[in-house]
Amino acid sequence: MIFQFGFYGKSRNSKIAEELEVEGANWIKKIFKSKDAGISGSQASGKAMESGSSDARKAASRNGESLNKETISASELKRELDSGAPILILDVREESELSGKLGHLENSVNIPVGSLESRISELKEAKDREIIVVCRSGKRAERAAEILIRNSFGNVKVLKGGMIAWQDLKT
Repeated sequence: MIFQFGFYGKSRNSKIAEELEVEGANWIKKIFKSKDAGISGSQASGKAMESGSSDARKAASRNGESLNKETISASELKRELDSGAPILILDVREESELSGKLGHLENSVNIPVGSLESRISELKEAKDREIIVVCRSGKRAERAAEILIRNSFGNVKVLKGGMIAWQDLKT
């Protein structure tokens, strides 16, 4: 089945892709629900996308989630680490990336984002701690933060710019 959203341009399509990823299969329910109400398929998809962001925010709010993940800059993270704050650094890159040129943060826990859902129980003791999620640039960390929030981890932040920003801070 092909859905046309009628939006053109990279930034608009990127937004659509983000909303579809965040909402999962719920967006298709909106399309069929709208179609059942007498709206044609193209109108339904447009209507679903128009209301999608507010509906997604409402659903996220009900689940305690935030579509805009809370972030922390590399300099803020350095201050927290230097202060001895009891934070958990969760590195969601693949194990092979940890020894690459970007390195890894000392005492970080490595669970690749693709394995996080099945290994979430390994983090149960850190549920009440601040968790800083780290990857190369921040994209995988955002996905991992969504998984953590969905699993009732309340204090989750994404390192803005990932290990690239961390390395830039050091130079």
